[in-house]
Amino acid sequence: GARWDVYFKANIHSAESHAQANELLARLWHAITELPGEQRDAFTFGFEDEAGQDLFTVLLGAGIVTWDELADGMQRSVEEIAKLRTQMPMDGSLTADVLGTERKNVWKWRYRAIRKLKTKLEV
Repeated sequence: GARWDVYFKANIHSAESHAQANELLARLWHAITELPGEQRDAFTFGFEDEAGQDLFTVLLGAGIVTWDELADGMQRSVEEIAKLRTQMPMDGSLTADVLGTERKNVWKWRYRAIRKLKTKLEV
């Protein structure tokens, strides 16, 4: 009986943590879609979670977005999203190449994106 109680409580805690993580991911995704395009792309292309997964993989895996919603939010085609996903997470040089700009702009855009996202997610 005591073992089942511990097991049950651990599973409830795990489910609550999972739900909270998904809620935060959904809020993050919404905030990302409100960023200016350069900031959105610079942040998204370089995003890497603690397991080394890119943002597209995390969002799709958690069921936060579909491929169509992801493409719509990134203002790109599904085909382009699929191609970009194979290159992510990108370092500053690759992001600059993909965006047709200099690395210093990528770092500036990522910095600004992170500042805006922190503000939006603290609310």
